[in-house]
Amino acid sequence: MTPKALPRNEALLEEMTTYSLANYVKDMMAVMMERIIVEQPNDPLSFLIDVVQNDPRILAMDEAARFGRMDLRCVATKKRLLRTIFVDMGGDAPKAAFRGQLLASAGLRSHFPRHANDIANAFVQREPELPPRIAFADFAAIAMAVLSRPGN
Repeated sequence: MTPKALPRNEALLEEMTTYSLANYVKDMMAVMMERIIVEQPNDPLSFLIDVVQNDPRILAMDEAARFGRMDLRCVATKKRLLRTIFVDMGGDAPKAAFRGQLLASAGLRSHFPRHANDIANAFVQREPELPPRIAFADFAAIAMAVLSRPGN
């Protein structure tokens, strides 16, 4: 009897591979393995936590990875893309409808793939303080604040 093949989620596998390559996962693992083999600590878990937090080689990789997640396009380009997304979603809309449109926006995910979830989450967090109808200025202010930070 042959074992059943489990269905594979190719999209998830591709995302994990992309993430690991962009964030130096293999290089970090090599540094951690080197340190643990050389030093052979009594408490390997605490040791590895310390290595990840304090090893200058890993800290340098983290800085490079963080820089790679930044959206370095100029402000005018970001605002133009945000306006395109806003218009594609139908423009001014009530908060509840806008939230659903934002979560389903293919434009947001294609133009800002590393920040799309963060923009949607920021909108949900700030929703209570927003006016009943969402204008472009409201959307752009939230999105630009998110785009100024490293994405996921």
